[in-house]
Amino acid sequence: MPETGWSASSRSYLRFVLLMVAVVAGLLLIGWVPTRNLGGSEATNGMLLGCGLSLVAAVVGGLPQVAFGPRAPRDQGIAALLSLAIRMGLTLMGALAAVLSGLVAPKAFLLWVGISYMILLIVDVLFVLARTREN
Repeated sequence: MPETGWSASSRSYLRFVLLMVAVVAGLLLIGWVPTRNLGGSEATNGMLLGCGLSLVAAVVGGLPQVAFGPRAPRDQGIAALLSLAIRMGLTLMGALAAVLSGLVAPKAFLLWVGISYMILLIVDVLFVLARTREN
């Protein structure tokens, strides 16, 4: 019988994405005024792009968690490590491309890539731990 509706993994991934978006929105709210005051509109553009890059990398990095689904603990560990590797790789490649292209203010951009990456990494790890406990 074909499965209808959303699977548990899909719902979990949707919660993950919504949580990441909410965290990035919070970071933008908290950091907008100080970033604008210190660096002007160029810095706020770097902030938006840096947080956006970290968000995209985190969302794509979360896909192995859905692909592996609820399986053996060893498989969950592999999925978690694969997620982290994908995340880091996308973030590094995206940051390198953005800085080398000269389209962003490198100081503000790299600062916000670092801040948002670390905050989202904490959220990601806590989410994986909670999901592991569910299984």
